Amino acid sequence: DLFEHNMAINRFESSRWQLFRCALSDASGMSHFVPALQGNSGLGHLSLKSCETSQDVEMMTLDGAVKAWHLPAPTIMKLDVEGWESQILKGSTRTFLDHPPHSVVFEADADSRGHMLDTALGAFFTERGYSVKHLRREPLEAKENYVATLRG
Repeated sequence: DLFEHNMAINRFESSRWQLFRCALSDASGMSHFVPALQGNSGLGHLSLKSCETSQDVEMMTLDGAVKAWHLPAPTIMKLDVEGWESQILKGSTRTFLDHPPHSVVFEADADSRGHMLDTALGAFFTERGYSVKHLRREPLEAKENYVATLRG
């Protein structure tokens, strides 16, 4: 609802965007979305456990969404999903195999030097022919941004 509201107040033509009311993950099914505390709505997250403030949400894989809705494969992706990046990528293997995006910008937990803590996340991209670069913030934060760019 918030997305639709923002699109309306900013006068984006409805013919230029489409909203899919689902969460991307590594499997299809149902999950629970736990909204963040008021003040930073970007910190909401998916959870397998229900709680008082959670909302039921349908989950799909990116591969399933592309197929079900006859969507073109993404050429650029931005993932900032509070630790759910690996699950989304696991559900995107067919897309990355058949039509790999040119670039993927993503957020990941980092150490005090800005090195990505989740080595499997970096390996996902390097194994598929991407180079991964740190998009350094000043000062460094516990979560940093990275860009994976398809080589060649």
